[in-house]
Amino acid sequence: MGKQGAGERRLSILPYNYESSLKTQKERNIRKKILVVDDEWYTRWFLSKVLTEEGFDVRTTGTGREALQMAPEYMPDLVILDLRLPDMHGIEVLRTMRKMNFESRIIILTAFGTPEVETEAKRLGVDAFISKPYILDNLIEHCKKSLEATRGYRFP
Repeated sequence: MGKQGAGERRLSILPYNYESSLKTQKERNIRKKILVVDDEWYTRWFLSKVLTEEGFDVRTTGTGREALQMAPEYMPDLVILDLRLPDMHGIEVLRTMRKMNFESRIIILTAFGTPEVETEAKRLGVDAFISKPYILDNLIEHCKKSLEATRGYRFP
């Protein structure tokens, strides 16, 4: 450790390489791309801010059609998808992505889910179906679990 002045005491409760391992994790996360598709601007802004701080590359859109246009070029590893969009239903977006052989992991995040819609979403291969309001830590954990399934990556 560096020189300490008289009377100074350093107390470290973190592992020796905590900061470097955190930096390494964020560097790995930055390669993971997340597309947030939600009609509420605040949800898009908030999730973009939080997930970017976690080290992910995040893009957002408020419509299904724009998501379908962005996805092939951006190639997100994960899509967080709302069901109620102004131009089309989220399940329709999901079906279209699957028809395009789009292999991104998908998390549905909605305030308007029904058991029938949840069953259909799971049939189409979503990783999680999360109801709003949601607990942020749970959403982040679902994101990490979904991304672990891509390319075999494990979060530390």
